[in-house]
Amino acid sequence: MPDTSPADLPTWNRPALVDRIGGDEDLARELGALFVEGLPELIEAVRLAVEQGDSVAADRVAHTLNGAAANVGAEAFKAEAMTIRRLAEAGRLHEASGVVDRLPDLAERFRDATR
Repeated sequence: MPDTSPADLPTWNRPALVDRIGGDEDLARELGALFVEGLPELIEAVRLAVEQGDSVAADRVAHTLNGAAANVGAEAFKAEAMTIRRLAEAGRLHEASGVVDRLPDLAERFRDATR
C-alpha cells in the first residue's frame, strides 16, 4: 500500500482532536495555538540539522515535530515530519531539504485553520 501524500491529508483534523479532548472546541484552538507557537524554533532546528548533515539531530527534532503534530491533529505536518525521520534513518538526509522547505507553509496553513 503506497504512503499517503501530505497534500492528501488534512491540515488539521479538528474533529479527531476535539473528540480526544472531550468535545472542548476552545481547548482545541488553544492546543493548536500552542503547537504553532513552538514551530518556528523546531523548524529552524530541523533545517539546521539537515543543512549540517546531522542525521541524529534531524531525526530527534523530526520525532518531536511528529509527536507534537500527532497530538493536535496536524496530519499533513505529521506526515512531513515522518518523511524527514525516514530519510534520516535511511542515511538519505540530503533528500530532506525539500521537505524542510515545505514546513513553514504547512505551519501557516495550520495557523490559518485553527483561527
